[in-house]
Amino acid sequence: MAWLCRVARLAPSVRLDARCIHASASESYQKVAMIGANIMADMFIARLGDGPSPYEKHISNRAGDEAFFANSDVVIFDGDQEQATALADRYGCRSSSDVHEAVHEADMLFFFLKPQSVPSLVHELKGSVSPSTIVATTMLGTTMAQVAEGLGIDKVIRTMPNDSSGIGLGVTVWCTTPGISKEEHTVFARLLQQLGTDIFVNDEKFLDVAAAVSAASPAYVYLAMESLTDAAVQMGLPRRTALAMVQNTFYGTAANARQSGDHLAAQRNNITSPGGASAAALYVLEKGGFRTTLHDGAFAAHDTSIQLGAIGQGELPDGYASNLPDSSY
Repeated sequence: MAWLCRVARLAPSVRLDARCIHASASESYQKVAMIGANIMADMFIARLGDGPSPYEKHISNRAGDEAFFANSDVVIFDGDQEQATALADRYGCRSSSDVHEAVHEADMLFFFLKPQSVPSLVHELKGSVSPSTIVATTMLGTTMAQVAEGLGIDKVIRTMPNDSSGIGLGVTVWCTTPGISKEEHTVFARLLQQLGTDIFVNDEKFLDVAAAVSAASPAYVYLAMESLTDAAVQMGLPRRTALAMVQNTFYGTAANARQSGDHLAAQRNNITSPGGASAAALYVLEKGGFRTTLHDGAFAAHDTSIQLGAIGQGELPDGYASNLPDSSY
């Protein structure tokens, strides 16, 4: 399956060549525009800009000079001007109340939006975005063709990052239009590696899979952690102790699964003793449909990503409901 994707893994202790990145970025990203002042925009500025990051008190592979742009070169626009101003002030960026002014002569344009906003926005911005501008999106379901055709450009990168990007342990699945050059591809890959692991795919349909498997799945993990913590409290542990046990168990298990070359089922069998506590718990979980329920949840996320993309095209696939959630995630 090597033809499907390329995966770059970056351990927390490994640093990229800061001088190489800074030189490449300074040649490419003299002005960065961000449309949407949400949590994802916050994480991108924190990880990729040259200012201090509130996330650095957590796990991080970011060095101070490994920046892809100067925060002072970032212009932020949001329909909520107060929100845009607050984010800009937090990082020493600039906010704008005029979306055309924000994107004018930008080298890199990030869309941190809900898919429902795309049709009207690209219509509004057509002719304002330079053909040389690289447009990167983080929107569920919104295809590169929708953005490229709507803006009249050919340099589009579609990304699907997740919740851990702020601490450099995220997963970002991405793909590009043919208009992205080899050099631009290389620089952007390095940019994404500052967020954690980047996985490049040749087929855009896998971005909808990423929505279910990596982008939405932190919510499933949080729910599992919350449930285990509550169970431990019910068994008599103080909540702080229970939470520490659960957090570190999930962290260690994920690290072990990543380091080991064994199949996940083999790793699970290695710690499941006949007649033991793990075997008893797994029996109850399987009997309750744990595996199937998780599958169904992932497919629901996948289908919602496709639905939201259809909204951006002004249509819904046959059999899909029209009462979609207001949120992108």
